[in-house]
Amino acid sequence: MTEKTEEKSLLREVWDALSFSEIRMAMRVALKHMFVKPVTFQYPREKRTIPDAHRGALGLLRYDDGTERCVGCDLCEAACPSRCIKVVSAENPDVPLSRYATEFYIDITKCVFCGYCVEACPVNALAMTKMYAHNQEKNDTESLQYRYKFPHQVAGLTPPQDS
Repeated sequence: MTEKTEEKSLLREVWDALSFSEIRMAMRVALKHMFVKPVTFQYPREKRTIPDAHRGALGLLRYDDGTERCVGCDLCEAACPSRCIKVVSAENPDVPLSRYATEFYIDITKCVFCGYCVEACPVNALAMTKMYAHNQEKNDTESLQYRYKFPHQVAGLTPPQDS
């Protein structure tokens, strides 16, 4: 380095130290962000707009007449990488060679929300909902285990018909 550039850099360092340039730059950043509208959501009161491709809680769908779409084929159980789905199926006594799901369990604590079960279902009986808060209002054993016999009760879809 030449003597002139060394002298300039030394003068620059002295000037920066005397004029508090670091403090000025920090204040510039702070003042710039002071007048920007915050993007914080106040979660329980404000809900985010969820995109259509969001994969939330699973919902077990029904036909328009109220019958369940699930035929108890266990393909969703086989496709699940985290093994959180359990389907118990039985033969339908009214219709020969027809099955239906008597119980459909999903352990939400194990679910990775990959959507493989929805893709594997041949009758489109499963759907991913936009529900992203898996908390429960009541404090009973089933809600503590996060196991749902009928996930459409949780997802707010058509409730099951008691027989």
